Amino acid sequence: MSTGPVQLLAVAFAGDDLSDEIRAEFDRLSGAPGIRLLDSLFVHKDEQGDLHVAQLEDDTPEVAPGRYLMALFDGGAADLSHLEGVDATELWDAAAAIPSGTVAAILLIEHEWAAALRDALERAGGAAVVDAWVAREDLASIGLHSGAS
Repeated sequence: MSTGPVQLLAVAFAGDDLSDEIRAEFDRLSGAPGIRLLDSLFVHKDEQGDLHVAQLEDDTPEVAPGRYLMALFDGGAADLSHLEGVDATELWDAAAAIPSGTVAAILLIEHEWAAALRDALERAGGAAVVDAWVAREDLASIGLHSGAS
């Protein structure tokens, strides 16, 4: 079975703690079908711009919590060959994008549902040229989302 595409997602939150609601959603994500939370790391970026590990959480027993992400941050030699699309440059870009004085969740998410689609696209010579999330407001503006949560 092919490994699905892996997404690096960093989300910053005002203040210095994550809400129970956000933590519950990360737990739900860990058990959701079609995706797999490969690794997660919670960091605090202080006012000087330095990153500090706030909490390690990971329900994947095959790796130590934060192993992949910490190896990428540290420039370590973790074996990431099976995590297609993961690149240390992207992680450093994500770290730089986190505003000072916030807490951030950094996640590696495998999209298992997309493995066959990605493989078929590659066999046909296709390559992603845009990879972005469309904002809720933009979806609402074209009638695809009501804007309500």
